[in-house]
Amino acid sequence: MSKPAKEYPYNYKGLSEPPNKYGYRYITGQPRLFSSPEDIQPLIEDYFKQCDTQKRPYTVSGLAHHIGFSSRQRFHDYSQYPDFADTLKRAKFRIETQRNEQLIAGKGNVVGMIFDLKNNFDWKDSKELQVSGQIEHKMDPDQIEERIQYLLEQRGSLLEHIPEAEFETLSTET
Repeated sequence: MSKPAKEYPYNYKGLSEPPNKYGYRYITGQPRLFSSPEDIQPLIEDYFKQCDTQKRPYTVSGLAHHIGFSSRQRFHDYSQYPDFADTLKRAKFRIETQRNEQLIAGKGNVVGMIFDLKNNFDWKDSKELQVSGQIEHKMDPDQIEERIQYLLEQRGSLLEHIPEAEFETLSTET
């Protein structure tokens, strides 16, 4: 059974972060812009409505800017918080859905949309490769003997280049 997390004496605006490995909850870095997903949801809906009325495509960076984040990284950081994860993932999925539908309909720059889907939504190119057949390599006993002789000769010529002190350590190890 795990110990309950110890509360740090100072808790900024009543927000609590997940405990660290020692069981303490510290408020570090910049304070959160939003205290709950309910605060961010109206801004997300407003962004999508504006894009629809202005006939603009949805973008992750546009959504992050509209919400008030200073970067896409801040958007990503918020999507890691358990209480915000579902809300932000649904918004991002809505953007991905629009991009996917535009791609299928052939609207816009197809190469740009593919680039966007690969870089923002983890799409990947995949190739299926099916290999069939057999590889056979048959050597008769004379060829095997010749190959062994050749390899032994090569080994001998390599050993000639090794100084005697090193050769003695090599020969005792093998």
